[in-house]
Amino acid sequence: MAKSKDAKSKALGEHGSLNPRPQDVKDELFQGSEFFDPHDIVQVKYEMLRRVRVDRVSVTRATQAFGFSELMRQNKTPTLRGHAIPHPGMFFREVTTYAVGCCVVEGSGVKKTLRNSVLIQANTPIPCQKNEHFVLEFDDQTEARIEILQGEADADRDDCLLIGELTLTNLPKEAKRTPRIQVEYTIDSNGMVTATATDKVSGQQQTVSVDYKKGVRPRQKPALV
Repeated sequence: MAKSKDAKSKALGEHGSLNPRPQDVKDELFQGSEFFDPHDIVQVKYEMLRRVRVDRVSVTRATQAFGFSELMRQNKTPTLRGHAIPHPGMFFREVTTYAVGCCVVEGSGVKKTLRNSVLIQANTPIPCQKNEHFVLEFDDQTEARIEILQGEADADRDDCLLIGELTLTNLPKEAKRTPRIQVEYTIDSNGMVTATATDKVSGQQQTVSVDYKKGVRPRQKPALV
């Protein structure tokens, strides 16, 4: 059996596919398996990529489980026939599974509806950042609640998931409404969403951070005035 493994390792080396650090591959697929071989760097890279894209494991966790994190920490990469294997971020990056937006009102009177105004589209590579400006619904409005929603662009609010909210209070009135409320979303490489709402008239600002993957919570309907 050992002779067979040695022969395979020799063949992998001859084809430039031998993993120089098989002992660092800790993913469960490669533990005691006759099929998954930690010495086969092509197979290791493929399964690492699948963990991220299909199983939605973070890039950090995947590189740790498949033995790339120490090389990354040392700013080194394994080589094949003198050519460097790219940093994992070169050939895959985590992307947003769902679009992220905020609740806005459309229409008036009996036709008034609440919609999701998307700031960050689905499948956007992360980390990412985007901001938009909004007007208040009424001239004399002195409070604004910004709901952070996951869902399709222009989807009905009730078809989206609420993952966080911000409230600005005691806003000074405007004689004529302007796009005074800036909403900015930043999603980092760990899936944390930092939402910041800023009133450009008063300078008031509120910030909240929620887990894009775990921060979903039940939604309460706001009353439509």
